[in-house]
Amino acid sequence: MAGPSFRFGQHVLQSSCVFFKSRLSIGFVNRKPVVPGHVLVSPLRVVERFGELSSEEVADLFMATQTISGVVEKHFQSTSLTIAIQDGPEAGQTVKHVHVHILPRKSGDFPQNDEVYEATNTTRKWVKMESGELKKKWQRRLQSWLGTSTVRWTLVNIYSYLFKLCLTECQFSI
Repeated sequence: MAGPSFRFGQHVLQSSCVFFKSRLSIGFVNRKPVVPGHVLVSPLRVVERFGELSSEEVADLFMATQTISGVVEKHFQSTSLTIAIQDGPEAGQTVKHVHVHILPRKSGDFPQNDEVYEATNTTRKWVKMESGELKKKWQRRLQSWLGTSTVRWTLVNIYSYLFKLCLTECQFSI
């Protein structure tokens, strides 16, 4: 059964793309990941610039970012994270909706560390993995990490990204 769709700037995100939902924010797959595990976090309300968010939306966005980044970092066994907002066209923002990029990082993933920023604006790496047993393993891990967390996760769809990473289920429509 298909869930609700969500607005992301000029796009509509199908529910299969969204793996996290809090009261004011969503976490979803990036159609063009730079590294395995590259995801996005955005407020539910379509707002073009960071300064237009209410203080409540900012707090929720960053709490969601912190929660999601912890899970992504553990799952992808990264040693660091790049967390970035491109706020406006001159900063590289291509979708007119505030969003945070979370990229799990490892030593040597880019020859020069700052090349990650160029990669977010140019050619993207498409990563594919099989699901099956990985999906079951991740479900157990995710449940143990989250425990009785008050954050409401939409576990049904997290597998679209965290296990398969094929992104073919994630369709944007204009």
